[in-house]
Amino acid sequence: MPVTQQDIADQVGVSRTLVAHALNGTHGSRISADTQRVICEAARRMKYQPRKLTTHNIGYVLPIASLKLQAEATFVTYIEGELRRHGYRLVLAELDERNPEALRDSLNAKTVDGVIFMGWHGGAVQNILSPEVPYVLSSSEDGIPPEVPRVTIDVEETFANLTRHLLELGHQHFGLVLRNSDNPSQRHVKQGVRDALRDAGLPTKNLQCLIASGQDAAMALRKPNPPTALIVAPPSHVLPEMYGLCRAGIRVPDDVSVASAYDNFDFGRIQPHLTATNVFSKELAQILVRQMQQKIQDPGCSLPQVRLAGDVIARASTAPPPRRG
Repeated sequence: MPVTQQDIADQVGVSRTLVAHALNGTHGSRISADTQRVICEAARRMKYQPRKLTTHNIGYVLPIASLKLQAEATFVTYIEGELRRHGYRLVLAELDERNPEALRDSLNAKTVDGVIFMGWHGGAVQNILSPEVPYVLSSSEDGIPPEVPRVTIDVEETFANLTRHLLELGHQHFGLVLRNSDNPSQRHVKQGVRDALRDAGLPTKNLQCLIASGQDAAMALRKPNPPTALIVAPPSHVLPEMYGLCRAGIRVPDDVSVASAYDNFDFGRIQPHLTATNVFSKELAQILVRQMQQKIQDPGCSLPQVRLAGDVIARASTAPPPRRG
């Protein structure tokens, strides 16, 4: 027999109206955050299934500033197009790290049928939505429980693909430009490059980790046994690194090849056109939307976590390594 809101009210010891407010995220209700959390936890534990209603809206939560990056902005258009093809509208929203629960006011059972999160936010997403609103995650962060439906980038394989492309051109010494070499999220980036070097029979000492500063890479190229190819991990630092090389009189790709793991609108227009990967692909968007639909149709279903690697878009910024005198 299906669990009702009255069953949840009896279990928690509150009124059915209070349960309805908690599960629907009713704006302006005077329910406390602690009571709402207890009700939502009870609903999940009792496997409560909401009655079938539809708004034809899907929430999409991401840092709005990331839309300045062409790769992520393009991915939003892929998601929007795929949702529209299935009869849904896209609702953009941003999560306030200081008050994540406030997102319930705009994303609840009355406004959306489901939500796509682009960040795990330390697990906060699990408690933001009511059990009536299913969600799917698209984040490559560590520490995400295996039961969370996730469609995301295979970071290690993406950086391995980029390294293999450079190896095929003849490069053996690499510089990996990172935002912060101690950041745990960079571990997969470094591992992907090292895996490709190992598969090619090259030692990991052939990889130098550099800090994105616009100067670190140029200085490394002045030292003995310099890298002949640079892989820039943070997409926002690619253009400053290119400018730093130009200012130092280092030519791309004559003196050093440069590649980015994440494509950007400007990368096909600057000179030379920049090699990158298409990590935010239409295929990724299609799988993400398909999983979102499955969770809407059956919120209790178990879905596999999917990781896709980006394919290399070879452009003029990468070439065979220069001959050293």
